Amino acid sequence: MISEKFVDFVKQVVPSVDKEKAEELKKWIRDTENLKYESYYSSKQDDLIQGDIIDGIKLILINEEGKLYATPKMKAMVMSTSCDIEQDENITLCPLFENSDLKETALDSVKNNLKYDTFYIDTKSLENYHVKFSVCNTVNKKYIFNALSEGRIRKIFTMNMMTYYLFLVKLTIHYMRREDEQTKQLRKDKQV
Repeated sequence: MISEKFVDFVKQVVPSVDKEKAEELKKWIRDTENLKYESYYSSKQDDLIQGDIIDGIKLILINEEGKLYATPKMKAMVMSTSCDIEQDENITLCPLFENSDLKETALDSVKNNLKYDTFYIDTKSLENYHVKFSVCNTVNKKYIFNALSEGRIRKIFTMNMMTYYLFLVKLTIHYMRREDEQTKQLRKDKQV
C-alpha cells in the first residue's frame, strides 16, 4: 500500500516530483484508506513476469570468507523484466526475508517502504516478509521453468497494477537516486 509517509519519502529523494500532484495523491490515500484490497493476487499463469513471487527456490550466496553456500528453500521475487525473461538464459531473483530478522525500530520504516533497498509487500499472505534489492541472484531460466513444471518450486503471487507501480518507484529510488556530494566528487576526480 502507498502511504502518506512514502509520498513524503519520494518527494525528499526525488525533488522533481510535483508538490501539487504529491498532495493530491496523499488526499487520495486518506480518502481510500478504508478500502481493502489485496496487493497481490494468486496467479494461475504459467509464465513468469517481473515482480512475481516464487517459493521453494534455493539461492547461492557468498559469505564474508568468500565461500559459496546455498540458502534453505525460500521465497524470491522475480526482478528480470518480462522481455529479459523471454530472451535471456538467466532470471534475476531477490530473496524475501522474514520481518522477524529486523530490529523492532526498523520494522515501521520497512512497512512504510521508507528504506532504499527494501520493498515491503502489503498483503496478508506475505505480511511477514520483505524483499531486499541489494541481495540479487541469477538462476538459469531452464532450471526455474523445469522446477515450476515439476512442482519443486511454485509461483505463488503476481502483483496487481497498483503494487507494480509502487515496486517500480521503489526500484527507481534504490538504483537511480541522487548520489551524495562525496561520491560526486570522487567521480569528478576520476574523469579522464
